[in-house]
Amino acid sequence: METYVRARIDEELKTEASAVLRDCGLTISTAFRLFLSQVVEQQGLPVEIKRPSARLKKAMDEADMIAAGHSNHFDDAESMLESLNNGEGKRKTKTAKAEKTTV
Repeated sequence: METYVRARIDEELKTEASAVLRDCGLTISTAFRLFLSQVVEQQGLPVEIKRPSARLKKAMDEADMIAAGHSNHFDDAESMLESLNNGEGKRKTKTAKAEKTTV
């Protein structure tokens, strides 16, 4: 049985990687399957992990800032949906605050 995996990546990275893989006779899907096969075979990442580049460090810092702005963390989807149904997690905008005070 097959399943689907989706990933969000930078458009430029996808374009450049596709060109390299195409020259090797591979698609992104094939390369990803090869990568995952190696993860299983080696019981870990099949690549050496080095210090992040300046570009990656900037992206990691940005992700941390975004995560810090979200105070709600949930252990499972059910807890998240319950929170949404109870009206928790809604961010008040300046417009919404102004409307509340004038009512």
